[in-house]
Amino acid sequence: MTWIFASDRNFQPYDYTATKSQLLLRSGGATRIDVLFRLVRVQKLCGWYAGLRIRHATEAERQRIEAETPKVIYDDENVFFVLEEGTGFDYVVAGGVGWHEGPDPGVEASHFADPDNVGSALRR
Repeated sequence: MTWIFASDRNFQPYDYTATKSQLLLRSGGATRIDVLFRLVRVQKLCGWYAGLRIRHATEAERQRIEAETPKVIYDDENVFFVLEEGTGFDYVVAGGVGWHEGPDPGVEASHFADPDNVGSALRR
């Protein structure tokens, strides 16, 4: 299994911006890890991840996601990501995912809040 992102830390959905179609998952602690999905088309998440592993969906999983979301029309720009360590079959269909680890300054904005950083380290 090839992981796009893997961490043993706890993560939770932190922010979703519908106008920009962005989903932010966060892990706090001595450092903060933000995982940002851009151009989100569909998401199915749990409220808490005890560890987080993100990978590309298999063809069978992609078909399952499409079957669970019959009113959504997907295009070639959509990437199907599976999130493991949740409570079920969790996924995000988006244009890409990126992450950043840095000091945990408490309530300060994410690294990705700076428009110059939004595209950094995104993976399809």
